[in-house]
Amino acid sequence: AKPRVCVRIAEVLAMAACLLLTCALTPVLWGCRPLAPDEAKVQEEDYVGRQVRGHCPEGEYSDLSTLVLQPKHAAIKALFTAKFEGGAHFSSFSLIFVYCILFGFTLASGGMAYPFGLFVPHIMAGGCLGRLT
Repeated sequence: AKPRVCVRIAEVLAMAACLLLTCALTPVLWGCRPLAPDEAKVQEEDYVGRQVRGHCPEGEYSDLSTLVLQPKHAAIKALFTAKFEGGAHFSSFSLIFVYCILFGFTLASGGMAYPFGLFVPHIMAGGCLGRLT
């Protein structure tokens, strides 16, 4: 039984390393987008969200960082936010890519030896697909 325990621990560590590398490197490789300097005035009663800068310099943002580097409750709130500062938005590629990451890692980790929930990943995946329309 001892070798099986070691394999399960190695499996969890490998999956965690893959997930961390994917979430940390993808925003860097995808790059940054400039914020619009002349943002249209937004009415005060409208909620205006902020995209995450991540590794980007001042005046730029990363939509992938907003989705993969924040706590999931903040990423879900961003997915359901209508307007962002500086005209920032989520690109279709980013939304599809994050959906594929969520779907792939949720599917791959289904039988693993660590607890995880399915509710939050499904809410986030649905938010990504719903934002495409």
